Formats: sequence, structure tokens, C-alpha cells
Amino acid sequence: MGEFHEDSLGNRKHLLDILPLDTVEYACAYGSGAVPQENDGTLGEMVDFIIATRDSKQFHKQNLRMNPTHYSLLRFLGYQKIAQVQRNYAARVYCNTRVSYQGYLIKYSVIDTDDLLLDLIEWRWMYLAGRLQKHVVDVISPSPRITLAMEKNRSSALQAALLLLPDKFSLSQFYNELISLSYRGDFRMSFGEDKNKIGRIADGSRAQLNQIYVPLLKADEDVFIQGRTIEQDRCDAVLFKRITGLPFNVLWNLQRRINSINGKQNDIEEIAASLARRLDGPKPVAAAIEDIVWRSALQQTAKNAFSAAKANNNYTAIPIVSSLKIQHVLMY
Repeated sequence: MGEFHEDSLGNRKHLLDILPLDTVEYACAYGSGAVPQENDGTLGEMVDFIIATRDSKQFHKQNLRMNPTHYSLLRFLGYQKIAQVQRNYAARVYCNTRVSYQGYLIKYSVIDTDDLLLDLIEWRWMYLAGRLQKHVVDVISPSPRITLAMEKNRSSALQAALLLLPDKFSLSQFYNELISLSYRGDFRMSFGEDKNKIGRIADGSRAQLNQIYVPLLKADEDVFIQGRTIEQDRCDAVLFKRITGLPFNVLWNLQRRINSINGKQNDIEEIAASLARRLDGPKPVAAAIEDIVWRSALQQTAKNAFSAAKANNNYTAIPIVSSLKIQHVLMY
């Protein structure tokens, strides 16, 4: 287990004491329960945690013994079945939600470290990878391999955002584009989500985002910061470099989509070279990202509804996914 991290959560950082933590390689809090929102210095009632464990079976085995009421009816199938549901469907996350502890409500999303690394490095599901592109509050410090993967994830987010931005833009525009990456194609944004959510996240965590991304912008040799204006070189060579540097799953989706449209079997270098010369070149990249986010958001929402069946849940998408065949929705 990593070290506990002092942070703005205050006494909330000890809410994870209720869980078995000996297999946990990383834990963080996110959302309004961890990060004050724009124009509001208070924290929300629900505290959301991400738990990365190197042994999902062992974690659920211990947690079922300690906290059986955290789980839905799946608990009667045992820890091995729960771990199987976690690691074989949707975004490889298992959520226990609306857990009451010390006067707070908590939700914790469990993921195996190997699956988290795939998401961070390849954007396999662009689910937790998207959340970890934004500011989070570390509760248990990440292991070295997770730290490296998180750095790669944020570097990839930088490249993708720059691809989708014009040659001149502001820092606010950059953060809005970057944060929107993980909401592109997310159907929940059309069903009750705050339409100003992206701007609220960007403005509410500006100082922390600056700490993460301003050094990355300054280190990019094709980006030039001129006061409040940021300029970037968008020549063919730079665009080609940014496209080919995107995570594997984005490139795979991009190649599949373009070849399907053109009826060809071009490799990704040929496709990237062609897109770099086109004025609308970023649009297929955005579509490839949207496809990943849409699929994962739908599948994981269905899975969350399935795993949270123990209680009433106001999750917006539950009425939507209830009519779907659960096995079909959860298949990858």
C-alpha cells in the first residue's frame, strides 16, 4: 500500500479506512466531494474514490468479509464472481455507491492495476483515464508504474487537445477542450448532466490544472505562449507527429473508421499523413475518441446499474439502459 497523502480533503481522506487497503496501489478522490467547484468553496456531500488494486480477487474477498452491505445482490455469488464482473465487462470498473460512513456518502470504483494501466496508456476505455486527466486528490500515493502511466495519459490528453484547437487559443479554451475529451460521445451529457459541467470543472480547478499542464505546454517545442494567447505550429509535420503520438486505441479506431469509409486497408502512417494535409483532419480524430467514450460510458453505466441494484438509484441513465439486454451492453 502507498502512503496516505495530505490534501484538501481534510478529515475526508480517512473515509477509506473502512476498506481493506493492503493490495491498493493507488487511491484518489475526485468530483465535487473532493474538489470545490467554481464560485463555491464548499465540498459536495458525495465523495467519489478510485481504488486501484494489484489483486482484485483478494480485495473483494476481504471487502466482502468487512463490508458485505456495500455490495448488491451479487455478494451472494461470492468474491470471485464479483472480480469476474469487474474485470471482464465494460470499463473494468466495479462501483459500490451510496455507502454511508462517518456521516458521509461515498462511492468507490475498484479497478485492477493492470486494467488501469491499459486505460491510461492506450485509452482502452477512456473511462478512468478521462477522469485522471483532470485534477484529482491523491489519498494513497500512486506506485511508480501508475505514476508513469498517469504522466503518459496527461501527455496524450495534451496532444489530443492541441490537435482539436486552432493555431491561436487561450488557456481557458485549452482546458475546456482538454476536459471535454472524456465527455465526447458520453450520452449522459444529453440526459440530465449539467450542461456547464466542463466549464465548471475547468474554472473550479484552474490552479491545479495549471500545475499539471502549463509545464507540459511550455515543454512542447511547437507551442508558444505569448501572454494570454497561446500559439501552436500546425504545419503538416507537426500534425502528423501529434496524430501518430495518440494512444493505441484512438489510432486503432481512427484506422478502422477511415478504412471503412474509403474501402481501403491503409496503415496508420498513411492515414495520419493524409489527415495532416486536410483542413478537416482533426474531425476524424475527434470521432475516434467519441466512439471510445460513447461505448465505455454506455457499457459502464449499464454495469453500474447492475451492480447497484441493492438500493434506489437516481442515476440518470438507468431507465435508458434497463431496456437493453445486459450481456449485450456489457460486451466489449
